[in-house]
Amino acid sequence: MSYSLKQLKDRALDVDPDIRYMAIEDLRKALDDTSTNVDPSALLLFIPILLDMLKDENPDVKGKAIQVFEPIARNLSGDKQVSLIGDLFDLVNKEVEAGNDSDTLTISVPTLGLRSIFNGNISFTKPVSKQIIDIISQGIHSRSMNIDYAEILCDVYKHLGVALSDKEIQRLATELIKVAYSKGGIIGKRSITSFSYLLKHLRSSQVFNGLIEEISTSSPSTTTLALYSVVLNKEYGAYFQEESVRRIFEDIKRLLKSESVNEVIDYEEMDLDVIVHDNGIRDEALGTLNNFVTSLPYHLVEDYITEVVQIVQTFLQYNPGANNQNEDYDYDDSEEDSDVEFSDEDDALNDDANDDDYISWKLRLRSLSIIDSMLKSFPQNLLPLIYSDLVPLEIKALDDENELVSVESIRTLTHLITKTADVHRVKRRNSDISIDSSSSPLNILIDKYTPGLLNSVYNQLSTEKNLNKVPIILALIESLIKTITTEFDPDYLTQLLVKSRELKIENDSIDILHLIKTLLKVYLFDDIPPDFRDYIVTSITNTISKENSAHIALIECSSIARELFKQIKLSHTLSLKWDYVNDLFLAIEEKVSNYKSYSSDIRQKFILAYSECLKEVEVVDKARWFRIFETFKNCLNLEISVNVTLTCLIDLLGGDKEASVNWDQFNSNEEFINYLSNRLVGFLSTSDSALFNSSLVLLVILNEHHKMDNPSALLTILTRILFGEENSTLNEKQLSSIFELLKYNISQTDITEETIKLFATKVVNNLLNKGEDEDDIGLSSFEGLLTSLSSLATFDVFEVFSQNLDLKLAVSSRILATITHERQLNERITLCEDAILNHLNGRIPLSEDKLLFDVQFIGNIGYLTALDKMNVEVLLELLDKTDNELVKVTIGRSIGLILFREIDTIVPKLLEYYVEYPDKRTYLLHAIKQSLVKSETISPGLATKVWQTVWTTTESYTDLKLTNIPELRCCGDVLALADKFLPCFELSQVLQHALEASGNNISVIYVLNVILKHRITSKEEMAFTDKVINLYIDKLPVLFNIMDVDVQQILMGNLLACLHNRQRVFLPKLNDLVIPLVLQELTAKEEFKRIIPMGPYKYVLDEGLEARKLCYEFLYTITSISYETLKEYDINLNIIGESFIEKGLSDKENDIIVFSTINLKNLLNNPIASEYQFLITQDHHLLNKLIQGLNGCLKKPLKAKPTKQEVDSHEEVIKSVMELIKSVNSYLLAEDHVTSKWPDFYTSLR
Repeated sequence: MSYSLKQLKDRALDVDPDIRYMAIEDLRKALDDTSTNVDPSALLLFIPILLDMLKDENPDVKGKAIQVFEPIARNLSGDKQVSLIGDLFDLVNKEVEAGNDSDTLTISVPTLGLRSIFNGNISFTKPVSKQIIDIISQGIHSRSMNIDYAEILCDVYKHLGVALSDKEIQRLATELIKVAYSKGGIIGKRSITSFSYLLKHLRSSQVFNGLIEEISTSSPSTTTLALYSVVLNKEYGAYFQEESVRRIFEDIKRLLKSESVNEVIDYEEMDLDVIVHDNGIRDEALGTLNNFVTSLPYHLVEDYITEVVQIVQTFLQYNPGANNQNEDYDYDDSEEDSDVEFSDEDDALNDDANDDDYISWKLRLRSLSIIDSMLKSFPQNLLPLIYSDLVPLEIKALDDENELVSVESIRTLTHLITKTADVHRVKRRNSDISIDSSSSPLNILIDKYTPGLLNSVYNQLSTEKNLNKVPIILALIESLIKTITTEFDPDYLTQLLVKSRELKIENDSIDILHLIKTLLKVYLFDDIPPDFRDYIVTSITNTISKENSAHIALIECSSIARELFKQIKLSHTLSLKWDYVNDLFLAIEEKVSNYKSYSSDIRQKFILAYSECLKEVEVVDKARWFRIFETFKNCLNLEISVNVTLTCLIDLLGGDKEASVNWDQFNSNEEFINYLSNRLVGFLSTSDSALFNSSLVLLVILNEHHKMDNPSALLTILTRILFGEENSTLNEKQLSSIFELLKYNISQTDITEETIKLFATKVVNNLLNKGEDEDDIGLSSFEGLLTSLSSLATFDVFEVFSQNLDLKLAVSSRILATITHERQLNERITLCEDAILNHLNGRIPLSEDKLLFDVQFIGNIGYLTALDKMNVEVLLELLDKTDNELVKVTIGRSIGLILFREIDTIVPKLLEYYVEYPDKRTYLLHAIKQSLVKSETISPGLATKVWQTVWTTTESYTDLKLTNIPELRCCGDVLALADKFLPCFELSQVLQHALEASGNNISVIYVLNVILKHRITSKEEMAFTDKVINLYIDKLPVLFNIMDVDVQQILMGNLLACLHNRQRVFLPKLNDLVIPLVLQELTAKEEFKRIIPMGPYKYVLDEGLEARKLCYEFLYTITSISYETLKEYDINLNIIGESFIEKGLSDKENDIIVFSTINLKNLLNNPIASEYQFLITQDHHLLNKLIQGLNGCLKKPLKAKPTKQEVDSHEEVIKSVMELIKSVNSYLLAEDHVTSKWPDFYTSLR
């Protein structure tokens, strides 16, 4: 602060207004600067000066003084804040008394100062808020209400109302209701606004319904309707009692006076102003009726639906102007006989009266809106009624003389058709047998209304004055095609085409393009009338060829072209397919080649379309191929197009002739193949991961059919990547491609001892080490390369590998076994067998590490070839004499690998041992598991024996807590493998029995979850799989109640697997059953917390953290589902997002906070967030919660002496929160949603 407060005070009292202005501005800046420490007691000296400045003669000084009250109040204690607000309110009262005019609409200066405090960034405590409300409300309600008081109450109740009790809210709301009725006008409206803010803080259903009774005691008026519109809010749906609903509906009916609408009116006697006035009230009443339909749950609305429909019928046909014009009056319009001369002004007024239609058009418009709201709120309940009683009137309204009504009828009918399709899908999904009955809404639409509707729509296009309706008319036709599909008459398209030509509708209209796209998705190309097919091809060709076509039209045309080429491939009526699409192909090629004239996204879209044509339509003009190859070469040389070009070439060159009709042409051009190969080799040095991946995949495809032009360059790059310092970033798919390429291209001269050493140390030890479980090691691609290395090497490959491999790794023994088998090193096998036998007989004991390796090696080599000295009996004896746990598990696996050739005779014996020796069960299970994994088939009898033995043993465990997870997991794996060989096995019955059994044996539940995981992830459509998954989902409430961490983790893992692999069964139950259960699991459970003493401190360990992380991963997957799927299954992301905000951002674990921010960003990126207006509510309550949560994360303190891990975790939270804030800000800007708090919050962070 550049000046002391004393100096600022002196300057604020200066006679020069500029100096006074700057003094206050300096004070404001100092108070807004968080680094400035201001003494509150010194600050109090400024308050009298600022209060006087509100009466300053200079308006700039006065305005600046208003701005300073909020930062001053922010720096004061609670009691001083109350005092300041009291002083300002006293000034407001003086201004009001001096003005003496309660009807003035000018807000006083002290009121502006007071409101600046309430609308600022001050968080008042509840006691302070209560004191302020008492001062303000008591002072205002003891006086006559005016605009100052009305505005102050709005702010006070909005920001401080949370401090009020329900009884206090009832008292204050009742006062506001009285003011609303007595004052009217802007003061009455602002009182109703204050009333709405009070309701936000109400928690009592009894008080809520009492207020409705208070409203209904007054004579019904537009004020009544305005108050009802406030209470008719979805947020209060649970508060309503049946009597309150009845009161509201009766008052709406009284004001509608629908019974008098059809009365015969003598227009010569009737005062037209009265009609206009009555219709104005009816308009507001219908608006309230619309809220009535949208805000209340169906069980409260159900009894009134019939009357609502009757009201809509009445006002949808109400047109007194038309009745007046149709009267058969006996009049003479000759000017000579007229005794009265009308001025031009009178003629204009008469014209306006006719145009306004006595504002009855507004009532017809409102009626259509009510139909639309009924569709949105209760489609499944009300569709039949709407079709029977309202659709004929909707279709009739298409021809309404008022354009707004006509347009709204088209929109409402479009929505009706869409909802019909949605309801039909839901019923079909739920196997409702009524969906094909003649009374279903879809069949009523098809059989009864489609012909008339299409005829009315066609008539709308008969005149040029309706050209502005073309977009919404086309949208209606599009929705009809999507809904009734094959029932739509394609010949109608020919009529539509003729009409569009008459009206000269532009071919590149985005609405026309949307219609074409829908047609190609719904119909086969051959089923579309020939004239319209030609029109489609010509339209998109011309649109693409035009230089000034809109960006969105070009994007849409590229998508249509791709779909068109797919359809043409399937056509049986086109004999010359290439000739048919030649012009279109040339237009696309021009867009691809002329890259400087178009944006990168357009070029990429057209490369995809270009490729699609070459994939689906055979190029019969051989002269075209030179130009095609040149086009691809150009695309490979440009950064903006290289990635998408490689994706297309993978599609064109991969697969076979069936997949790509021009496959031969591409693969027979050696010049292009060599050029492409060399370019791909160069791309392998890129830092672009997408380009690197595509290059690897395409090189593998090329190597399957072509010999590399320059293999040495490829080998140099591949070995540099494979043996380099950053090879740990390579994923399994990339490694597989690299191994495949090396296998194709490596030669004998390339294989040296140093190369083998690098493979051992850099690749096997670092990259192929996936842990102790051999089942998790995917070595097939490396083993292919290993075979090449072994066969080509001129030295002892086994020796070099064995000297450089980490022999403690399971993968090492498998690699050495492969080399032994490939090079037929039988002496190596004999040495290993003798070593194990000598150890077993006690002659030459082996170290644990050596024994572990030898057992692994003998198992792997025993799988590849028959052994002379080693068999199952020897290994079982070794198992008895070994104490090391890891060696025992390895012995079990090796037994399984060796015995798979004699599985029918040895597994039954192992099962006997399994029952007889409980202490060996885990190891024997590993043996049985390995034998089942390696066997392609086993007899049903053996599979049944395995199942019965292992399952019976599992059921015998009486301990209700999991004591041996590895054994139980292995039990599940073995049972799942046996289940695979029992195709008719009813697993659902086992699951049902286990869940219904008393006590819920947790061991059994865990094993069942392991089995189900195998079923869920299986690519085979096993019998009864859907049945057991359905039962599993239905039993989730029981499963989630099992308080065991391991059960919860595997349960969430299975749900995640269902989401990825079994969507057809899973998605229908997601919204109503699964999501609510998962959202409950986002809160940390006390049962899973364990206190660990650490010296003088106690550390709380949350053992349920991993399960909660899986919950967030599950929800992330949901928010990533496509927009269309979310809409189809009516999955509400808002409730998920709200849980991320309320639970995730306030979690004590940093990992969960980071997961929450990632999930929220992902949700905001889904288009459905915008459609459901996520974060965007009238009262901003969710956005305010988000701000509060983000602030809490940013201000979360570190420990006094944090570890590096804690510092890193804290920094990750800050980073993820800041990224989320940017995403939220971009989302709100895109939605054009501005609130009073978010911009301030966002600016403060900057």
